[in-house]
Amino acid sequence: MFQGSREHQKEFLIALNEMEAETEYHWDMLNLYWECRRLACILSVLERISVEGNIIDVGCGDGVLLWHLESAGLQKVGADVSLTRLHRSQSRCQALYVQAEATELPFLNHTFDLVVCTDVLEHLPAMERAVSELARICTDKGHILISVPCYNIYRLLTGKKRYISPYTHLREFSYFDAAGFEPVATLINQFRKEGFLLTERKGTCVFDIRVYQKHTSPVFRMIDRLLSQLPLRGLHLYEILLFRRIK
Repeated sequence: MFQGSREHQKEFLIALNEMEAETEYHWDMLNLYWECRRLACILSVLERISVEGNIIDVGCGDGVLLWHLESAGLQKVGADVSLTRLHRSQSRCQALYVQAEATELPFLNHTFDLVVCTDVLEHLPAMERAVSELARICTDKGHILISVPCYNIYRLLTGKKRYISPYTHLREFSYFDAAGFEPVATLINQFRKEGFLLTERKGTCVFDIRVYQKHTSPVFRMIDRLLSQLPLRGLHLYEILLFRRIK
């Protein structure tokens, strides 16, 4: 874990984020199979819900997800700690952009009908605070969509290393209640404490990123897509969670 105060850690993460933002990282990622599968899975969940109010992508990065979201005249908002990425997103996608941290969102209570936060929570020193903020800005009839990478069955059985870094990936989510991991069930319970019920849970990709880098044949990818459809808990590399406020 990062050595030093939380404030110093926060400053370091912001500086690192700006340094990485010098490249169009998130748009370049769309050339990668597993990233396309993750995005497709997120959009498949979102297309089944009705959004009547404003939309926010917390940790919007280069604006890939915002660009794909059809707002039908609704206000789209992108929030990120990186000004560089916000400017890049602004050049591609029409939306309101705000430099902000997930733990300190500058919006009134119950502002957004859809709150999206994908692959962000694993980077935050104060994840619980971010969950509270996401819940606070969501309307009474709104939804919150979260995606997190997970230590899945394949990585467990093959002994793959964990994606933990003292500077970027501060925690790793897992389906398994093991020391050093953040169980997905714990994240679900944190949202429940904020008054949100899990309404849909979907996963994608069943192997490891290094496997996808090595095997690129259409047959292998077809097998991966077929296996991803199995409703086996712990199978997926990415977990997508959709919450709705408990009435």
